[in-house]
Amino acid sequence: MKTPFNHNPLLDDVLTEGDSEFRNELLERTLQQVRRRRRVRQFNQGLLTVALSLGVLLAVWKAYFPSSHSAKSELPALDVVTSHPVAPSMIVETEIGAISLISSSDADLAVVHSQFGDGLFQEIDDQELLALLAGRHVALVREATGRAELLFLDPEDAQGFPVQ
Repeated sequence: MKTPFNHNPLLDDVLTEGDSEFRNELLERTLQQVRRRRRVRQFNQGLLTVALSLGVLLAVWKAYFPSSHSAKSELPALDVVTSHPVAPSMIVETEIGAISLISSSDADLAVVHSQFGDGLFQEIDDQELLALLAGRHVALVREATGRAELLFLDPEDAQGFPVQ
């Protein structure tokens, strides 16, 4: 006789001493659970078999019977573009040496400093100005704004003359 590997006396007491009706009920429910699990497993296997069969069938169908409409996209109609030669007056050209460059150096430059003119000049009135220009043909013209202009009537005097 075999010795039990995992002997559980409480379970033995429940199963042996209990009511035979309880034992039958327990057995019946256990068998129902086993049957239900087997039905669910068989149903899932059936669904998997149907899905795989449909996949293979679809692949074979696509391979032997391609779709009636083509998968290529239709290109739009082409537009024709025409061109005309450009008029010669519209063409821009460049030439070498068309621009002359002006270069300068510091030696050609003169530095001019300015300062306030207080005491560097003497302001004269109209009479003193005309006295300085004695013997020359000049006219002193006054405007309404108070501005005055000295006109030389002899063109040679307008170029300059020595003052005495």
